[in-house]
Parts: sequence; structure tokens; C-alpha cells
Amino acid sequence: MKIITTLLQQNNFLNTQAENKKYPKTNPLKFDAVAFGAMKKRQFTGLDFICVEKFKAPIEKFNTHKDFQTWAGEKFKTLFMKDYGGKTKRGRVHRKVILRDWYKYLTEKDNDIPNSQKYLIMFGITKDLKENSDLLPPIFKKEVLIKTLEDVKDTDADISKIYYKNLRNSTLSGLGINSNTTKWVILPSQKHDSKNFALNVARLKILSQNSWCTKTYKAEPYLANGDFHIYLDKGVTKIGICFEDNTIKEIQGRKNDWKIPEEYAENVLEHIKGYKLSDKAKLELDT
Repeated sequence: MKIITTLLQQNNFLNTQAENKKYPKTNPLKFDAVAFGAMKKRQFTGLDFICVEKFKAPIEKFNTHKDFQTWAGEKFKTLFMKDYGGKTKRGRVHRKVILRDWYKYLTEKDNDIPNSQKYLIMFGITKDLKENSDLLPPIFKKEVLIKTLEDVKDTDADISKIYYKNLRNSTLSGLGINSNTTKWVILPSQKHDSKNFALNVARLKILSQNSWCTKTYKAEPYLANGDFHIYLDKGVTKIGICFEDNTIKEIQGRKNDWKIPEEYAENVLEHIKGYKLSDKAKLELDT
């Protein structure tokens, strides 16, 4: 009986050894080598961090940066698909055309702009679009966007503000001037420069004050009817003079309130010498 018991014990030992060789043990780690769980703010940097902060991203739901970029991509598409309305049918159409230009570039296959930056960009160019106005998003220019992203890299700067600034500076540069220039700029009408009409319409939109209707799609019919004169004071638009053929149709200050700012009155009077005035322009001067 004792012999049988001994044989059984030996057999069990051999079986155990065989199992151990088949499934070798691993030494226990002092900590988990791979840990999945909610991401922390410290794991985000640069524009990713700005995106997290600005939009209160639900980082507790993200295990990886890929999860974060997927979330940002969905938000970006939602902003593009949103109906921003507009005061007029033409205004709504122009908004969609400009936004489509932005979306087309931002979704190109070879585009390496992260979704977090796309979300910041789309938010910036749409945040001021109200249903009761025809204000347009900024015109898309690839080189201006690239410069803007370089300017705001690893900072908390507002992408839309920097883009507008760079777009304006690019426009001034195209006119042979800069942000320190003080002078009258003349944008020729379609009749006087048909070849560059589209370019001049874009320039008028960019240089116009937000309160002017030429900031919207109406820039095109205005410039189709006559030249547009803009007075810049150290690169900042102060006065706009709209022409209809060779007659001054109206004169506006920054507020678009039918009043010429007193500090620029003499400058305006000197500039308009020799031009015919419409009744509306005469009223503005009298006011």
C-alpha cells in the first residue's frame, strides 16, 4: 500500500512539472505595464490643450489621444453641417460657399492638420455668424491659414483673431502697403479693372468694417457700380467712400451711422474735391 501511495505522489509531481513547462510562470510586475483609464489634462499640450480647455472636452472618457482626436473630428463636422441661416437668401448662399471652401481644404486626404485644430478653426470662423445678419466667414486663403497655425502654436491665442489679422496684412501687402500705412486706398470698379474684379471684391470685404454692408456679399454689387475709396490710419480702416460711376454715393465712418468722424472731416473734404456728390453724400457732409 505504501509503495502505491509513493508511486501516485511521484506521478502527480511529474504531471505538475509538465504543466509548468507547458504554461511557464512570469514574474509578477511591481506595477501595471499597460494601464487604461481616463486621460489627464497634463497629457495635452499646445493647441490640443487649448481645445480641451475651450470646449470642456470630456477627457474622462478618453483612453488615448486617438479617442480625443476622434471626438474633435465629430465636433468639427457638426459645426460645418450646422445651418447658420442669414438675413437674406443671398447671404445664406454666400456663407455656405465660403464654408465649403474651408471644409474642402481641411478634409483633404493629404492634410495633416489634427482634428483638434480643425475644430478650433471652424469654431473661430463661424462663432460670429448670426441668423439676423449677413456677415460672412473670412475668405479662405491657404497660405494665411498656415501662417496663422504657426503663429498660435503652443499659445492660448485666438485662432480666428490671428487669422483675420494675417488675412488683413496679406491684403495690405498685396496692395503694396503695410499695417503702419496711413493713406487713401482706391479699389477700382469692375469697369475700371475687370481682370481683377474678384480680387478687388475680396479686398473690399476684408478691409471693410464689420458694420459696413460691404463686409458681406454686397461688396460685389457695390464694386460693380463704381470705385470704392478707403482711408487707412496706420493700417486701420476709418472711412469708406462709395462711388456710382463718377459720383460719390455715400460716405461712412467706422460706425456706419451716416456721420463722418470729426477728426477725419478735413481729410475727407480734401479728398473729395472735384467729385460730384449725391444727395445722400451731401446730407452726410452737412451732418
